[in-house]
Amino acid sequence: KFIEHVSLFTSDDGTSNVLDEEEGKSGDNTSVREELVQLMTIHSSKGLEFDVVVVSGAEEGCLPLVRRRGEADTQEEERRLAYVAMTRAKSHLILTHRERTLHLRGNRLVSKQAKISRFLAPLMDMEMNECIFVDKS
Repeated sequence: KFIEHVSLFTSDDGTSNVLDEEEGKSGDNTSVREELVQLMTIHSSKGLEFDVVVVSGAEEGCLPLVRRRGEADTQEEERRLAYVAMTRAKSHLILTHRERTLHLRGNRLVSKQAKISRFLAPLMDMEMNECIFVDKS
């Protein structure tokens, strides 16, 4: 049932026309565009800003992304991407990470403790207006 009420739009599928037609139909002054959640890659968020940004997967292996051998030089690019993601937020930035990760070893799934991204360590030392770090370890 849930998926019947969810729509995925891309910038190439005429979404802006649908949204323009829906403006004002919500019964209040809230814009239909303001009610949408936009999912995007960090790369596609460059140059954009949002009131609230949620970055999921702020743990080692996701941010920075684990690369194959021979791609070790990409850590600085990953750091820049993390910076891009965090600076898209105008007022609220929410960073999430997993407590545990699952890895496939042979034909078994093995659970292990996840580590918070190395890119978040400098944030832990900063004084911020409103910052909540939840550590469940």
